[in-house]
Amino acid sequence: MTASTLNQLYAQPWLGVGTRERAMGSAGVAVASGGSALYWNPANLGRDSENLFNIRFSTTSLDNTFFADAEVRGEVIKNFDKLLNIFDNEIDTLQAAFDAGTANATQVQRVFETVETIGSLGATGQGLIGDIGGASVVKLGNFAISYRMLSYLSASATLNLTDSSLANDAEADLRAVANGLGANDVPVDAFSINTLVPALQAIGLNLNEANELAFQAEQALGANISDPAVQGVVLQVIAASGVENANTLNENDSFILVRGIALQEISLGYGLPLFDNKIRIGIAPKVVVGRTFFKTFRVSDDTDGINSGKDIVDEIQDILDGAEKSENKFSVDAGIAWAPFDSLEFGITGRNLIPAEFDFGTSPLVTLPKFELNPQARAGLMFRPLGWNWLKIGADLDLTVNSNSLFPNHSERILGGGVELTPKLWILQPAIRLGVFDNLAESGDGLTFTGGLGLRIGIFYLAADGRIATETTQVESAGRDIPDRAGFGVNFGINVRF
Repeated sequence: MTASTLNQLYAQPWLGVGTRERAMGSAGVAVASGGSALYWNPANLGRDSENLFNIRFSTTSLDNTFFADAEVRGEVIKNFDKLLNIFDNEIDTLQAAFDAGTANATQVQRVFETVETIGSLGATGQGLIGDIGGASVVKLGNFAISYRMLSYLSASATLNLTDSSLANDAEADLRAVANGLGANDVPVDAFSINTLVPALQAIGLNLNEANELAFQAEQALGANISDPAVQGVVLQVIAASGVENANTLNENDSFILVRGIALQEISLGYGLPLFDNKIRIGIAPKVVVGRTFFKTFRVSDDTDGINSGKDIVDEIQDILDGAEKSENKFSVDAGIAWAPFDSLEFGITGRNLIPAEFDFGTSPLVTLPKFELNPQARAGLMFRPLGWNWLKIGADLDLTVNSNSLFPNHSERILGGGVELTPKLWILQPAIRLGVFDNLAESGDGLTFTGGLGLRIGIFYLAADGRIATETTQVESAGRDIPDRAGFGVNFGINVRF
């Protein structure tokens, strides 16, 4: 398979399972060992063995890990935060003023700002992505068995402005608003964008009245009025105002769609060492139970209902107890590792080599496409300078372009790497890990820095990691910026070596 062919493949983003690999810039294809090798590269299950069927207790490990990651795409949090404030505190007053034909200039401009904000939520690539999961793995020699829970979650907006009139009796009410603002006083050249004028005339306003409202729109939106996307949203609302019995803006049917899938994987893996452990191959067949779920929130609904005093666990359970569907599938992971020198190793892993699809339940508001679990491939290397076991450098690169089917306008192709220092102090062995990764498929993502600490005491070990992006998003209600990507993981277990 050529590199150009691989570049055209699409799969789910590669999740960061295991604190060691996560802390090293999401590099694990060549780095992973012990139980975590079952996920990152099953070939490395044979790293500690020269036997075909090693089941010795001396290489037994029990590994438990948990992680959670979140990513903000675009300015969705900023815009949704702004929109919630408008619908909580202003929209009913604004709508009443338009319906009475008495809206002043400030209110007219605020409505056009609201229209722009609603439209911005539907911009391509806007939304939230979350991953949460964990795994328990038992490794015995070349064999390992694991139970994994891998959950993908996304939130994005679906707009409906074609049924969102500016006023109840749009023609009469808008004419009254325009004349109340002094329609005859607006010079024709007072604004630079005239695409709104014919649209307003088409719903019954005369030239002067149309000029007045177009002028107020430009005053509200400034330079953004030149953006074709912004113009398109405003034109949709104007057109809806010419439809008899259309819903008003405060009743519009735009909604936030939260959807996801919880994948439970039961995997049995085996790593086969060959040629004095210079080459290893591994395979891990698995049963996958997929549980899809979704929930919609209309932006015009009582926004207190989005979080009505419940904790986040209850909120997630409400979503899971809503429109859900469960299906069982079978797939296979496989990998190969090559160690040409004692200090250098390479690896390639393929996950989900047998594709699977999972259906969503039905919804009156939206038809959801299937969740596609497609094959994905990743390559990696590990380097130990001068053969030192206490210093390891690792790097990984996605060979597939990974596009989350829950969030189709976002793609990932991760290049990452990091370093691990593990000095040994009698029965204590601390670990310091640092790394960084970048999404090569999206130019504006910026770098994400990773790091973690670990401690081994005899056969017991504990580790934690964190990650944070350099790019941030402003949230006005919080009064601060938040990183576009952040996450953490914890890991604990037992590793017996004699």
